[in-house]
Amino acid sequence: MYCVSNSIDYSIFKDDVLKQRCYSIQTGVIEDKIDSMPDRVLSYLYLAGLYYQKGMWDEAIVNCYKSLQIKPDHAKAHYNLGAALVQQGKLDEAITHFTKALRVKPYFAEAHYSLGIALARQSKLDKAIRHFTESLRIEPENAKAHLYLGVTLARQGKLDEAIKHYTEALRINPNFTAAQESLNKALLLQNKRHKND
Repeated sequence: MYCVSNSIDYSIFKDDVLKQRCYSIQTGVIEDKIDSMPDRVLSYLYLAGLYYQKGMWDEAIVNCYKSLQIKPDHAKAHYNLGAALVQQGKLDEAITHFTKALRVKPYFAEAHYSLGIALARQSKLDKAIRHFTESLRIEPENAKAHLYLGVTLARQGKLDEAIKHYTEALRINPNFTAAQESLNKALLLQNKRHKND
């Protein structure tokens, strides 16, 4: 059953129906017993995570807010809230919560990465690049951060730099299809540029 400190790794389940059933059972247990749980901040946060996994963004957001009502400076709660808000397309609010998470925990690589994604979606490319770069300074082996830094640099026309990050993403994860596709596209664009020079 549910345990705050030892959460279940749902990736072990290959059957999506079984996974969803487990989410539902855990969600019901937590909702029924949340008032008697020793750490309600983490309990609400865990519940928000279960709702997030089920694609129930409104419920995830509500539970993140409940967690933050108890502990307003909880970095992970702000981060999770931001992630759920991104799913609803509420980028300004998401950016606010990613920023709050980073005020509490400046070396939160995942928050820098997610803030970079949200900023890039708003075409705030220089700011996005700063956050992807900071994420990689903290976690240099994050293939996704290399990919999205490359994508953002490519949007600015900086193909040489983008290619370096795509290549690095593929070094870390040789089966990273999105990085391979982005690298191929960047190399084609670079070749066209050189032919036109």
